[in-house]
Amino acid sequence: MDTDDAIITTDYGDGVMIDEYNGQIGLIATRKGNNDVNYKVWVFESKWNNGKPEPAEKKRPMAVRLGTKAKAIETLKRIIAELGRE
Repeated sequence: MDTDDAIITTDYGDGVMIDEYNGQIGLIATRKGNNDVNYKVWVFESKWNNGKPEPAEKKRPMAVRLGTKAKAIETLKRIIAELGRE
């Protein structure tokens, strides 16, 4: 999958990039920079420890993992159906 073809942007420069890693499909958050280049949004994920959130030691792309290709398609169809409801 070509990276440029996998990025879908909004009118505001935010977007998502379709990513495949180890057979799992995910949506990665992107943001368009001042130079018209789309960059991944990187975050410190957190975990709960003693009732408080603690940041992880390294940044990761902000992502929603959808699972296998078949599961990703099923999930995205459900999202589209939900958006079409009134």
